[in-house]
Amino acid sequence: MVVRKVEDALESRISQAIYKIGFPLARKLGLLAKKWGNPFAESWVSDISFARFLAITQLNNNRSMLIGSP
Repeated sequence: MVVRKVEDALESRISQAIYKIGFPLARKLGLLAKKWGNPFAESWVSDISFARFLAITQLNNNRSMLIGSP
């Protein structure tokens, strides 16, 4: 029961991060890569796996900064 609540809380946080952080970053990176000539970059904008990767990476970077890692 407690484990499920923790899982739900984490999933909720990740879901929020995907939409608030991941997709905006995917859009910026996709548009930039498209300008540079990458023919596949336009699909990045709506790729939830890419957005999840970007969101989790950003969350981990922020966490590292808070902990004080070099």
